[in-house]
Amino acid sequence: MAMQKELQAGEDLQERRSARNFFALGRLKPGVTTAHAESALNGIGQNLAREYPQDNGGMQITLTPPGLVGAFGRKPIIGFVAVMFGVSCLVLW
Repeated sequence: MAMQKELQAGEDLQERRSARNFFALGRLKPGVTTAHAESALNGIGQNLAREYPQDNGGMQITLTPPGLVGAFGRKPIIGFVAVMFGVSCLVLW
């Protein structure tokens, strides 16, 4: 975040409240579920939406497992890889 201005010249995402392309990586405390953490973060999002309805209205925070494809593409890709693994095992057998 500190180098964003230098990496993307002319675009100051830290000053633009409507910027929504931030991703963060973190770990949950022991005993805290993903649903509980997501609910707490969405509560913060609702407070921001009340304070800045123009820019932050309808904000939704989703916690997903880390990886390149996120939660949306994870299951289809795992299914495809499993099928390809099965086919390669049959070919090599």
